Amino acid sequence: MDNFLKVFRAKNSIFILGNFFAVFFFSLLFFSSLVSAQESKNADPLSSDLNLSDSVPADANPSASQNFFGPAEQNLVLDLGDCVRMALRNNSEIKESALDIELSQWRLKEAQPSGLPVIDYEYEAAPVPMDASNAVDTFFKGDITMINRVKVGIGVPVFTFGKIKLAQSLARMGIGASQEKKTQKTNEIVLKVKQLYNGILLAADVREMLEEALKKINEEINKREAEAGGADPLELAKIKLTRFEVLKHLGETIRKGELAVAGLRLQIGMDRNFSYQIKDQHLRPVDFQLKDLDFYLQESKRYRPESRLLDIAVKAKETEYRLEKRKLLPNLGVGMFYELGSTVDTVANVGSTSDFNDPFNYTRAGVGIRIKGDLNFTEARAKIKQKQLEYYKVSALKDYAEDGLNLDMQDAYSNAKQSKIDLENMEQAYRLARQVVFLSKTNNDIGVGDKNAYGEALQSYLLMKGRYFEAIFNYNNAVATLMSKIGYQY
Repeated sequence: MDNFLKVFRAKNSIFILGNFFAVFFFSLLFFSSLVSAQESKNADPLSSDLNLSDSVPADANPSASQNFFGPAEQNLVLDLGDCVRMALRNNSEIKESALDIELSQWRLKEAQPSGLPVIDYEYEAAPVPMDASNAVDTFFKGDITMINRVKVGIGVPVFTFGKIKLAQSLARMGIGASQEKKTQKTNEIVLKVKQLYNGILLAADVREMLEEALKKINEEINKREAEAGGADPLELAKIKLTRFEVLKHLGETIRKGELAVAGLRLQIGMDRNFSYQIKDQHLRPVDFQLKDLDFYLQESKRYRPESRLLDIAVKAKETEYRLEKRKLLPNLGVGMFYELGSTVDTVANVGSTSDFNDPFNYTRAGVGIRIKGDLNFTEARAKIKQKQLEYYKVSALKDYAEDGLNLDMQDAYSNAKQSKIDLENMEQAYRLARQVVFLSKTNNDIGVGDKNAYGEALQSYLLMKGRYFEAIFNYNNAVATLMSKIGYQY
């Protein structure tokens, strides 16, 4: 029992522990202050929660424009520009892309030593025998004391033959790639916002058209049922069947309109506790002048994120190949160490009592340079060859991918061009169908011509008007898609 009590009479041990933890505490405090200063310097504007007052335009006022949104007095009115700005600020996918950029920036910090030393520390506490000449028997008999060891090493990299510089270049390329991916995601979100906004207007116009048609069909049914001689049962049944078909399309339109409203709410990041509505009353073609295909191909190469990502990928693979070759070269550094060991009681029969030979009580320190490397030629040659082939592979695929991007741009251009033609044709067909309805209605009112012609003309009119609205929707979305392909969105 007396032998074990010696372990706790740790005067020297307490002194060593106190010094060690004091150094450790102040070192930790110093580095924490550096990190805090850096974080405050690079404060993230996305870290704070966004209030509704920050996300809603100041001039948003209640209005009654569409009937998918609920009571008008509770709604906030947003135009397309407001929706795009809110999406850029509130959309979760865009925020996630911004965090990827910050992550890449910290990877650059990791590859950038900034002149700060690397500190390696170690502390040990263990029981040791009191008699070094009979260590095993003494230890198991309980004749022991306590030893404390502290070791601190400091190293500073001096020269790495360009490896750190290449690693930093890779990290900067990672930042550039993250920024391009954020731009790519932003373009996708803005395009979705425009499509949903146009979808809401399309649903509102089609709903208004179907409700107007339903009203006219009911009036025609009541008129024919009130005729003195009685209406033709077959023709009356056809008109009633048309009414049921209109009711079906009306219900489907309402469902799609409400879904578009919910989808736009999700993209602009508006809370469910707040309601909104869009400012525009009707779907109208965007004012857009289509240029030559070559213009869009050139702009796509300059501004499209996918094109820039291809360039970054090739440069990154080339840098990885160069870095892998440099790994055969050594690293040069300067370092120093301080080491302290002490026992509570004196250990007998120690062979040497010098600081560099005594395993129990010593104080050691040193400073010098270190050259370190790994010369595994077989493994290094295989890794270098792999990186080289990866670089050649990406370089070869770059031309193929650029051709694919050009083909994608050509498809978007052709779609916008054809959508414009379809819009003009549908506009003419819609005006013609409206004239036919007017003439049929007039003849029907004065008792001239076939009574059934008005019902057929009304069906054609509804079909052409619906296709005209759809043509506007397709044209607006085709233009938005084309502009998205060249990075023009907002």
